[in-house]
Amino acid sequence: MPTYDWPLIQQRSGDSIESLVATLLRREYTDARQVNPSQGDGGIDVLRSTADGLQVWQVKGFTTAMTDSQFRQVKKSWERFVQEHVTPGEHRIARYHLVTPWTPTEERIALFDEITADASFPCQWDGDAFIAGLADRYPERA
Repeated sequence: MPTYDWPLIQQRSGDSIESLVATLLRREYTDARQVNPSQGDGGIDVLRSTADGLQVWQVKGFTTAMTDSQFRQVKKSWERFVQEHVTPGEHRIARYHLVTPWTPTEERIALFDEITADASFPCQWDGDAFIAGLADRYPERA
């Protein structure tokens, strides 16, 4: 399993982590696409259309224990996603993923579960092991 120096990657640019995760997801799901952040991503970084609806990934480049300020960013992204993509009902959502290089604590997962509790679709938080698992399947990217 590859080990990434997340703080080093983050120092290059916050977009480097998002780009790495997006690349790995696009390798795993060839029909996935990265949303252009310059157009406002509406709480979506990568999406994929499935027969069950959209599968959505929101990537945050937090590499160490998440601060309250960073968690507020997660909450704001979730609220923007709901406002722009769920409430209008334009698309059926199959699954929502929050992806961070930092593996969340049980306390942070509980807070994430609270903010996503009203969702009519599954929501999950994928940490470092998820990213490493994707990278294991595509070692030429590691």
